[in-house]
Amino acid sequence: MSDMVPTGGAQVEASQQQQFIDYAKWLISEFRTNGRYTGPQVQLNLRPVFGADETRILRAPFRMFDFFGIGDGTVADAGIVAGNAIASRSGAAMAGSIAYSLLAGAQAKKAAIPQWHETGAGELVVTEYGFYLLEPGKGTSDVAWDWLLSAQLTAWDSLEIETRDGGKVALVTPAATAIFGLWCLAVYPQHPQLQTLLQS
Repeated sequence: MSDMVPTGGAQVEASQQQQFIDYAKWLISEFRTNGRYTGPQVQLNLRPVFGADETRILRAPFRMFDFFGIGDGTVADAGIVAGNAIASRSGAAMAGSIAYSLLAGAQAKKAAIPQWHETGAGELVVTEYGFYLLEPGKGTSDVAWDWLLSAQLTAWDSLEIETRDGGKVALVTPAATAIFGLWCLAVYPQHPQLQTLLQS
């Protein structure tokens, strides 16, 4: 279960869900037909990073998850110093210490197994060149399409991404389908999932 990509974080009504999917399909068609977005821009006081001509197409909430394990699976790495009671002459203390060490070791091994950890949340703004992540207290990050090595929709509102630096990220947002479609058009227009999306 821990390796499953998080989904369902968009928390929108079923009718809104279909509106986001339909909008994403329209957006993909718009770029294929006109080569650009011709609708209204999202109004936001944000300095353009991708280019002076960038268009802010869509704004939506997001949650971000990274896929990693904590530590290397050893008790020492988990910050637990085992064995203090072993030096004691008490048999009960020794048995307790051994039991504690076994439990701590199992917990450390479980923590080292990679799983999804929520690492960010806020709003994102999609442009034709990538997207911005606006996180309260963390500032703004920009993600260009070519930074994404691969992308896969795991649900209408969830996108699993591998980045050029080897990271594995899940982005849960109502804008996931639109982000996926625009990334495909920019980087991987023959993506089999794009063809399936457009035919549905």
